[in-house]
Amino acid sequence: MPITYDVETDYLYKKGKEKGMEQGMEKGETKGIDQQATVTVLNLILKTDFDTVQIAKLAAVSRSFVKKWEKALATVQATMIWKSFGVLKEGSAKTKERATQLAIALIKVTTLSNKVVSKVCGLSEKTIQKMRLQNKDRG
Repeated sequence: MPITYDVETDYLYKKGKEKGMEQGMEKGETKGIDQQATVTVLNLILKTDFDTVQIAKLAAVSRSFVKKWEKALATVQATMIWKSFGVLKEGSAKTKERATQLAIALIKVTTLSNKVVSKVCGLSEKTIQKMRLQNKDRG
């Protein structure tokens, strides 16, 4: 005669299932909190003139978290500006002129690193560094 056993009524099975559900709920709550913090930080960056420290305090997050999103937004904005300059044949004088104009604009209005400006504009980091120094001397 076969022995039948209903696992779902087992004490240890129920305990394990209960523990797994608790862990799942905790993960869901943490993910929701992270998403809300991101939305709050993005709104404060875009809609206020608060600095990194103020935003971090208001959103109850670290300064590095705020800086990460500031950099991401600046990169997206820079890329959109570059695309608005129009697509020209790579290597043409007009493209290089526009890339230079964009690089100068980005240097003046953002705190993007030379590497990011270089990537967005398609110019070397060395060229960006020279432009930054020239802009500093003029300012």
